[in-house]
Amino acid sequence: MRNLILQAAVIVSVSVFASAPVVTGISQDGKRNAVITYTLEQLPAIVTLAIETNTLANGEGDWVDIGGENVQTVSGDVNRIVRRSADEYTIKWHARRDWPDQEITGSRTRAVVTLWPTNAPPRWMVVGLDTAGDVRFYAASNYVPGGVASDLYKTNSLLMRRIDAAGVVWKMGSPDDEPYHNPEADQRHNVCLTENFYIGVYEVTQGQYPGISGKTVPNSFRNYADSPFRPCGKMTLSLLRGMSEDFKSYVWPQDGHDVTPDSVIGYLRTKTGNVTDFDLPTEAQWEFACRAGTDTAYNNGTAATEANYKKVGWFSSNSKENTTDNKEQTHPVGLKIPNAWGLYDMHGNVQERCLDRASNGAEYESTFNRDWWRGGVTVDPVGAEEGIFASDKLQSILRGGSYAHDYSANSNNGRSGDRGYGGALYDGAYNGFRLVCPAVFR
Repeated sequence: MRNLILQAAVIVSVSVFASAPVVTGISQDGKRNAVITYTLEQLPAIVTLAIETNTLANGEGDWVDIGGENVQTVSGDVNRIVRRSADEYTIKWHARRDWPDQEITGSRTRAVVTLWPTNAPPRWMVVGLDTAGDVRFYAASNYVPGGVASDLYKTNSLLMRRIDAAGVVWKMGSPDDEPYHNPEADQRHNVCLTENFYIGVYEVTQGQYPGISGKTVPNSFRNYADSPFRPCGKMTLSLLRGMSEDFKSYVWPQDGHDVTPDSVIGYLRTKTGNVTDFDLPTEAQWEFACRAGTDTAYNNGTAATEANYKKVGWFSSNSKENTTDNKEQTHPVGLKIPNAWGLYDMHGNVQERCLDRASNGAEYESTFNRDWWRGGVTVDPVGAEEGIFASDKLQSILRGGSYAHDYSANSNNGRSGDRGYGGALYDGAYNGFRLVCPAVFR
C-alpha cells in the first residue's frame, strides 16, 4: 500500500443547510488510517463519509465511489448526529483493513463528507442495543456494517429503513375482486401520509428484546437453539406502551405517542437518549411499508393464493417445516424473500401490533375522508376513537397474519390489505411487533 494521501471534497444535503462542512485536513497516522478533519458551523447535523477514486491516473477522469463495503471501519464524528460544538471534528478510516493493497494517492482518491439535516436523515439507521445512545446512520445499504442481512441486525442491533411516504397518495385496503376481500374490513380508499418514517427491517426478535426493553423475553418459543433469531410473541399494548388495564391512559389516538417510561418502547426511548419517538406503526404506516409500491395481495407482486403466500411468509400450511417437533411455530426472521424496500416477514411469522383501535363497517368508514367513495383522500389516518370491544376488552389492529393462522376467508390470511384484530391486552404467542419512528431527530 502506498502513502495514504487523500483529497478533500464536500457534499451538502440540498434541503436545509446554508453552510457546508469544510474539510480542513486529511492525514495518515502510523497505522495506515486516514484521519479526516472538518469544521461544521450548523448544528445539529448528521454526517456521513464516502471515499471516491478517480478513474484516470492523471486525476482527470470521473470520480467513482469505492463502495460502502470498503468503508466499514470508521469512527469518530461520522454516521451519527453531531451536536457538540468543536473547533474541529475528526473521522478515522482504517483504510488498510477495509481496502487493502490499493493505491491511494492525492490524484486518485478523495474523501467526501456529506451533511444531512436532522429532519431529512439518511436512508438507513442502526440502533445498537449493547450501548446506550448508540444511534448511527448510513446513506446506502452497502455502507451498513456487515450488510443489511447480517445476523447482527437480528440480535444485537436494530436496523431500520427510511420510508419515503410524505405526500404519496396510495390505495389502502384491497379491491373488491381480490380473493378473500372483506367488504366490512378492508374497504379500498385513498390515503396520504404527510411524514416520512423509519421502520424495522425485521420483526423484533427474542435476541433484541432484552436490549430494547430491559426485560426478560416472554416464554414463547424461547427454548430452541435459534430462539434469539425468532420474533417475539406474547406482546400486549400494556407491555409495549403502558396502556392501562381500564383502557383510559396511554391509549391511541387520545394520548398520541405518550408511553410509560417502564414500557418496552419507553425504555428504548430513554436508552437512545430520546432522539425520536419510537412507537408501533399506525396501520396505514404498516400497510404502506408492507406494500412497497405494490397493489397486489402479496408484496412480491403476486395474487392471493396459498402457494404465493408460502414464498413470502410462515403460516399454518408451512410453519411446521424444518422443525424438530412438527408443531406450528415461528421461524427465524429474514428467511423468506423481502419486499422491494428490503423489509422481511411483513406476511406471516407473527402478526404485528399496530396503534389503531379495531373498527369495521360504518365505524371504520367514518375514519375515511367523507368523499372517500368518490376518490377523496384520507390524510394521516389514526383509526377509530372508540373501536370494537369484545367481552369488555378493547380490540386493536394486528397486521400481517401469523404462523398459526389458516389460509382461508375466515382467518387472518396475511394479505397486504387484510386487517386482523385481537384483544389489546391479550398475550397470544402469535402477537409480535415491529418498530417505527418519525424521520425527524432531536
